Amino acid sequence: MQKSMAKNKQTDFYINSFCNALKSVCFEFLPFEKALEISDNLSDLLTNEEIKEINRYMVLKNLESKVSELTLITHEVNSAVQTMLEFDLTGSVLIYGKSIQDFNLFKSQVDDLMQKQDKIKIGIYIDNILDFSEEDLCKLSDFTGKEKLPIYLNFLRTLDEAGSLDKLYGKSPAKVLEDFGFLDRKCYCVGCNFLDKDDAEVLYFNHAYIILTPLSDMMLGKGAVNLQMLLGQGLTVSLGSDSYIPIDMNLEGKIALGNTANLMYDPKPIERVQIYEMISSEIQNNFLESPELENQKQKIEKILRRIK
Repeated sequence: MQKSMAKNKQTDFYINSFCNALKSVCFEFLPFEKALEISDNLSDLLTNEEIKEINRYMVLKNLESKVSELTLITHEVNSAVQTMLEFDLTGSVLIYGKSIQDFNLFKSQVDDLMQKQDKIKIGIYIDNILDFSEEDLCKLSDFTGKEKLPIYLNFLRTLDEAGSLDKLYGKSPAKVLEDFGFLDRKCYCVGCNFLDKDDAEVLYFNHAYIILTPLSDMMLGKGAVNLQMLLGQGLTVSLGSDSYIPIDMNLEGKIALGNTANLMYDPKPIERVQIYEMISSEIQNNFLESPELENQKQKIEKILRRIK
């Protein structure tokens, strides 16, 4: 489908640029307060086999929502890649940087996966840069640079993060990323709820990508993002569901537009076609309706029931 058609109708297939598998099921199946409490550490409460089942469920949920290009964040890469290939999805699978204990072992796993297929890319996700020591950040940067792996960072979700980075390193958050070398390769900054124009300029100069997660931000009270400012700085912006269920990329676009309209006191801060271009995919998928979804949902309900 040509992107110009988005002016006249909704896209048939979507891009979900950031979907957190474990956090999504956490907020779907657990009471909200419980999900808030354990979502960051849910992997510690699950077995590897249970994480594999969650990966499969989230792939099916995205298919149900007409997603044909997916970036999935998980703690178990192999099953995520295999399931995405099984259902003819393209995109990326991201592993938490904190979960990599042995870079050489991880490299061999990535090499093995990439030798078998070239449809799904592998990347590394940093959930909170403040959780890493300077030494560990250097190791991650060196590794991703050497292996040419994309890096995704949860970035400037809160004002506290911005202040802490400035206090710790004596420079703006974007300059911190630049100094560690994360901006020397494909770098995706997720969230950017408190990104200012100066840092936006640094990201643009270094060709970084921005991923916004409007519905998840709204659910978690993270703050609205001025999309007009980002686009005005020349940044490339895409949208993701993050931890929000149900997955609805068209609604993500509407919320992103509505947030910007409110911030700018302008009902038409940007052209609507720009939103559709962020979420529309020209890649078709024939697995949109899978009878397996309901059975998989029951499996996830059983897994999460013991955590309640």
